[in-house]
Amino acid sequence: MPTTAFKVSSAVLIYSLCLLVANKALAQVTDGIAALVNNDVITFSDVRREIGDAEKAIAQSSLPPEEKSKRIRELRLAAINGLIDRRLIIQEFDRKQFQMPQNLVDAQIRSIIREKHGGDRAKFNAALRKEGKTMEQLRKEVEDELKLQAMVFQFIQKRVVVSPEKVERYYRENKKEFAPPAEARLAILFLSRSASPEKRTDERGRTIEVDPQKVLADDLLRKIRAGGDFAELTRIYSEGPHREEGGDWGWLTQEALRPDLAEVAFSLSKGSVSKVIETEEGYYIIKALDVKNPGPPPLEKIRDEVEKRIQIIEGRDIQNELIQRLRKENFVKIF
Repeated sequence: MPTTAFKVSSAVLIYSLCLLVANKALAQVTDGIAALVNNDVITFSDVRREIGDAEKAIAQSSLPPEEKSKRIRELRLAAINGLIDRRLIIQEFDRKQFQMPQNLVDAQIRSIIREKHGGDRAKFNAALRKEGKTMEQLRKEVEDELKLQAMVFQFIQKRVVVSPEKVERYYRENKKEFAPPAEARLAILFLSRSASPEKRTDERGRTIEVDPQKVLADDLLRKIRAGGDFAELTRIYSEGPHREEGGDWGWLTQEALRPDLAEVAFSLSKGSVSKVIETEEGYYIIKALDVKNPGPPPLEKIRDEVEKRIQIIEGRDIQNELIQRLRKENFVKIF
């Protein structure tokens, strides 16, 4: 009888433990499992929190439906992989049996209360309730973040050594990266497309359809290149912004213009005029009133910036090596 009783008690105990683990997992994944990292579950809620409003911004954009779906899939996959990498690094901290002093966790929570809630603990507690978090959950999040920072410092940042020679070599090979962006003071004449083309006879006697606005644009370009006043012609004919200023848009960087116009505008030298640029909405003629192409500053003025850039690049390479190793050594599954 004692043997039978022991067997029954053992079975009950094992069943209870399994049920406890199952209930804990169920509580974590009622919204669905996005990935597993060893015994840790990454849920769809975790992914949504990581993405924030980025997915909503894509969904509300004017992109074609197929492009929207593609970008949302890429965004979700990038978020999942980021969460997996984060979890692997935190698990490595625990596997190495490092310890995170709880006074550091306490200090970080006090900092959150002070910086985000003006030191008001009641507001802090209300914010926790609104987010559906307990203090224990917050402590776990804060502790994990500190573990991540400690691992990044220990295994990544400490391994990056930036020597003066390395700084000088990077500066020599990447000078253009440090140059301020080119600027151009541009004047733009714009004519919209006609609602309907006109039939005309070409020089060979053939009947063709032409846009009279395109004909006007070509005619204006000929006048400008023959010495006509760009500003005056723009005031008379242009349908675009800054017409009264002769089409003068002021100083612009390349990023301030749409790519098809920027490519042409920033290939112009001071005083030169573009060809007629044909677009879906109409016709543009651009004049470069002035151009600035500043060179890079001397190394001594930006040495700190160059060092930081090298640290980021080399740190990223070391982190990638660490992540690749951890992914090989651990169980990871994306659903």
